This record gives sequence, C-alpha cells and structure tokens, in this order.
Amino acid sequence: KFHFLVNIAVIGTVDKTDLLIQHIYDGDPRHAPPELVNDGIMMYKEKYEPGKVFEIHYWDYPGTEELRPLTMRLAQEAAGTIYVYDVNDSDSYHDLASWMLPPGKPEDEGKFPKILIGMMTDEQQRRVITQEEAEEFANAQHLTYFEVDLANPDAALHDPFVKLIHMVHMVITSASSKGPTAMLELRRHGIIYGSKIWDSPGGATPQQRQTIESNLLPFEGATTDRFPWLEQSSC
Repeated sequence: KFHFLVNIAVIGTVDKTDLLIQHIYDGDPRHAPPELVNDGIMMYKEKYEPGKVFEIHYWDYPGTEELRPLTMRLAQEAAGTIYVYDVNDSDSYHDLASWMLPPGKPEDEGKFPKILIGMMTDEQQRRVITQEEAEEFANAQHLTYFEVDLANPDAALHDPFVKLIHMVHMVITSASSKGPTAMLELRRHGIIYGSKIWDSPGGATPQQRQTIESNLLPFEGATTDRFPWLEQSSC
C-alpha cells in the first residue's frame, strides 16, 4: 500500500542501468530486477517514505532515434524527469539538447521537476565536460544539476533521487490543497493516489474520489500506448 505512486522518466543516450541499479539495489539487481515493458524500455521500482509512502516507478527509455517521439511525450507528461549524461563522453552531453522539450510558459516552469545528472563512470578517463559548463546548461534549461561518481559510489549518489521526490512531494502538497481539479492534473502527470490516501483520516472525500476516478482519461490522446502508467491502479 502507498500514498502516492509516482512515475519518473529517465532519459539519455548513455546506459542508465548502472545508475538506477546502484541507487535502488546498492549495485545488486538480484534483489528486485527491473521489468521489461517493451521496445527496450525498462521499469525500476522503489519505495520511499519521507512521512508518506511513495512508490516510485523509474521508466528507463533507451536513447534511440525511433523512440524519440514517445520518449519526449512521456517526459512532458511525467511527474518528474531525470536527464543523464556521462562527463567523460561529450556526445552524450551534446545529445541532451535534442532530447529536451522546448521551454514552457514561465508560470509552468518548475511545476513538474526535472534534474540533470552528470555521471562519472571511469576515473581513469579524462573528463571532457566541466562542472561549470554543465551547470550553465542546466540553469538555461531550468534543471537542477547533480554529479554522481559511479566509479566510487557513496551516499551522495542518492541525493538527486531524494531531491526529485521531495520536489514532487511539494507539487502534490500544493495540488491537494486546491481540490479535485488540481488532483486530477496530477493523474495526468503520472502521479496516482493510493489507498493510503483514500482510506486515511482527512483524505479525499467520496465526492472528490468519484470526481477524480471518473475523469482518468479526460484529455485527447490519453491512451495506455502513450501513457503506460494509466494501466496502474491504486494499491
């Protein structure tokens, strides 16, 4: 059971598997292997409990040209997005721009958080992208920037993931105070209310729940092809 199920898009042309495995399973995927969804898309799960129970689903999209339209649509509709590159690989960094969505309206910036992670995968290799260059790019794209060392992983490797979920939690808290319409908007962005919300004292009223559940697909193009998390149910 959870309060919120949160869907996060993970995007980049580098292999993101090691990063997700190191974060979720401390480097050992045997604890809970990811699920192959389709077309090489992997989905990793974790539980996070900062007072509320969050079930996090990380959707790892391969950085292939044929999946670009789907990947960019999902990034637009996700609760949060993680962009990843390798600081030792200039191509992975320069490719990021082509995977970014055009900036939205100023009032929408930051509504659904996005972060950029620079991975250091090989300490023997010469770094080609400086931290200053990456930070400047992140600021221009309204991304929160982190660097993680996969060659020598430590507790700091978890910081970007924790920060992203805290940012999503703030979005949820804000929407929940505004009533069913704002809560429905969360559903459109891959945030699903669980039974711990429905059943808890002070949770959504039956009328609010009916409003939300009867309008799960109110927007054009909302199919499980485009938004695979619409198949997920409250648990």
